[in-house]
Amino acid sequence: MKPTNTAKQAHEDPLMTLLSTMGSGGIERQEARGQQELVNSASLPTECRDREALEAAGVKFGEPYPDDALFCDAVLPKGWKKRATDYSMWSELLDAKGRVRARIFYKAAHYDRRADMHVERRYSVSVFEDGSDKNHRRAVVKDGETTIHDLGEYRSGDYDKSRELEKAATNWLYERFPEWRSPAAYWD
Repeated sequence: MKPTNTAKQAHEDPLMTLLSTMGSGGIERQEARGQQELVNSASLPTECRDREALEAAGVKFGEPYPDDALFCDAVLPKGWKKRATDYSMWSELLDAKGRVRARIFYKAAHYDRRADMHVERRYSVSVFEDGSDKNHRRAVVKDGETTIHDLGEYRSGDYDKSRELEKAATNWLYERFPEWRSPAAYWD
């Protein structure tokens, strides 16, 4: 099974597409269906930034489907899986340890159908985490979704302080994980 080519379907049967997407939430239902088809299929988007990192981890990409170049067959390493998020246009590719290795965008709406994927780094810097109140943000270093180093807060809109904390976080990472910017580094 692979995701339905809703654009092709709309071209071949415009009346059915119109009827199935009419009314409140019709397009949203089409997108949610597309997300479920993607997650339950053996397909991944053909367009993938840093694809080499996934290939090095054992993901095998096939050729684009002849009738739908947005996707290709993919064989995942043992224990890897795709997971839907709460937003129907985004899904995640998880490794055997449950870590997000890639984020998958798929807009299944027939009038603007698109798909791509980008590989995640293990470590990252965020200067937009929630602070102590709505007027403050926090700068942190993360391992996946887990904060591993907290650099403190700054007042929202203080761009100089934000850049200062971002630079400190980046330096902290380079001292400990010199190759942290590589999406293939430090996973195992």
